[in-house]
Amino acid sequence: DGEVLRRIFAEIAALHRAGSEVVVIACDAAVPRAWTYPGAPPEEVHGRGGTAFEPVMRWLHDPDVGRFDGLVYLTDGEGPAPDTRPPCPALWVVPPAGEVGEHLRFGRAVKIPPQS
Repeated sequence: DGEVLRRIFAEIAALHRAGSEVVVIACDAAVPRAWTYPGAPPEEVHGRGGTAFEPVMRWLHDPDVGRFDGLVYLTDGEGPAPDTRPPCPALWVVPPAGEVGEHLRFGRAVKIPPQS
């Protein structure tokens, strides 16, 4: 929902302000778009349904997209486990109502705490 997206982009903005180059990978059942975060969230976000984690893992292995120091996968956690190990350390970040489990493999999973 809109609140989760706001919080996700707040986390992305914090990484960007800390000096990290952040590449945002928009995905659901495919990777239709990826861009270097410019310091502000996009006007519109597409997807939001039918999540498959495997396309992102495969995309990261594409030599044309470059090399990454880490993957921070911001997701509701709903989707089948990926088969492909990412080429970098992975951190799964899931909102309070999201699903954390063994399917979020090849890294560590954490939940964003609920707002008080």
